Amino acid sequence: MTEFEKKGAHFEKARVLAVDDDFAIGQIGLVDIFLFDLKSGDVVKYIDTDIIIASLEEHIHGLLGDHYYVPHNEENLRSKFVGILPYEFRGLLYLKEKRKFVINMVTVMFNRMNDLDQQLFLSLVAFDKNLENIEIIPFDPLNKSTNSGWINGGFFLGEDRMFTKMMAWRHDHDFDFLEYRLTDDHIYTLADTLFGVKTDTLGYGGRFHGCFAFNDKNYLNLGSMLYTFEGGKIKEGHLLPFPQKVQRNFLYIEPLDENHLVAYAINNYRNDPEPTGWLFLIDKDFAITRVIDKFDLREAVFCSLFTTGKSVYVANYDERNESYFLLRYE
Repeated sequence: MTEFEKKGAHFEKARVLAVDDDFAIGQIGLVDIFLFDLKSGDVVKYIDTDIIIASLEEHIHGLLGDHYYVPHNEENLRSKFVGILPYEFRGLLYLKEKRKFVINMVTVMFNRMNDLDQQLFLSLVAFDKNLENIEIIPFDPLNKSTNSGWINGGFFLGEDRMFTKMMAWRHDHDFDFLEYRLTDDHIYTLADTLFGVKTDTLGYGGRFHGCFAFNDKNYLNLGSMLYTFEGGKIKEGHLLPFPQKVQRNFLYIEPLDENHLVAYAINNYRNDPEPTGWLFLIDKDFAITRVIDKFDLREAVFCSLFTTGKSVYVANYDERNESYFLLRYE
């Protein structure tokens, strides 16, 4: 077991992705991104947020004018938005076409010409496996209609298409996913919605149900069922129920090899007297073949899981000790 110090509040927000069999990149809380040794847990380096903020302000000036700026930590105390710092990171992803890791960033902007004008600026931050070669890709700041709902993560279909996850219980639309397209100006702009596809509302507030590729097909995990499609033709997909009808919600599913996947599922922890999480091994038909581990959600709050080689890693938050820990399974 690898243990991490609690950083950045928001106990259930921890996302870890493997760089290789020895190192991984972690997002702990809402403000820390770091490279660490998988075996020892030692942090190798943190991402340089000063470089990110400086690059971000260049984009803000170009898109909205140089009278907008990112406030310093002390000045941000008068922000109308929740948060001690003027920025938050959410939803660490990997964009294979660029061979870079990316993360959603939400930044507070102040207006030098109007003290009452405070806005949020949304962007993606891309970086390599060494937390270097940082690149900012803004979302269109003029589109205000759906911006507040997508910051829970998402997935990519190629470099120029990104689907972002809205929180199902915070809106009344008939969709949960928004499609953004990368323009020639290198800005993501709202293009479409995945109409009629909604995730189960049973899950933690910061959780998003991801998309994964398995045996030449793509699958979007909706919690209580799957949505499957081939290639980039997501509109031509169809719903696929899990073979076992059980009162569980699948928060994460990741391929392990060509015949197996691993999944983390929870019961209805809101009403069940024994809130429980399970780590399952499932076969290529998505049937559960084995319970790998079982968790009491009152003690170990699930954060994320990932696979590398034949190993499975689960990131949890320890309620009693107020610390994150990473479990490894072979």
